[in-house]
Amino acid sequence: TQSINKIYALDLQNVHAVADNSRYLFTTNGGTNWTVNILAEANSNSLKSICFLDVNKGIITGNYGTQLITINGGTNWTPLFGGTNSNGFSLSFPSSNTGYAGLSAGVMLKTTNGGNNWVNVTAATNVTISSIKFTDNNTGYFTTFSNIIYKTTDGGENWNTLTTGVAEQLVNLVFVNQNTGFAACAFNGLIIKTTNAGTNWVTINTGFASQTFVRIYFSSVNNGYILTNS
Repeated sequence: TQSINKIYALDLQNVHAVADNSRYLFTTNGGTNWTVNILAEANSNSLKSICFLDVNKGIITGNYGTQLITINGGTNWTPLFGGTNSNGFSLSFPSSNTGYAGLSAGVMLKTTNGGNNWVNVTAATNVTISSIKFTDNNTGYFTTFSNIIYKTTDGGENWNTLTTGVAEQLVNLVFVNQNTGFAACAFNGLIIKTTNAGTNWVTINTGFASQTFVRIYFSSVNNGYILTNS
């Protein structure tokens, strides 16, 4: 059994996903049928995150510095050199040219040419960046499997810590616009929400205290999903 680590939906019909052992999956009919490919270019490494800039151009990150790019909608993938051997856990592209990758050991990479080249960004931590989200080219947030959220407003040059009001480990976060964001706590069935760009957070009890949350997705301020490890 392979763990699916990240899903990226271009629209309701076209969805891409990555999994352990170099698995890349996609559907063109909303999930009715899936094609599974083992990407030889990933050298059997687990793939952790995927992001598409448009219908043709996509980027994958994975273990041991794996970075792959496609320019034909996922038909072919070419290795990129990111200058690191760290595991890549999360991707965020606020625009077609500017993107960020969160990796293990506090490594963060930034591109300003659509993923063709990457440079290191100081991430204010030396632990794994579990989830990263930029709402524009300069404003971004990340979590580190702790109860802290970090925020930058200058493209990663400087970072501030945000008070979340929870003691639980935050595993994933998402922003649906400049101000409204959500983060999932691993335990106790809790999520947190901000409506003022991270200045304040409120705790929401989902009622699923027995579940371990691993991912949170929101398509709008009202519509969202939580993935558990069950």
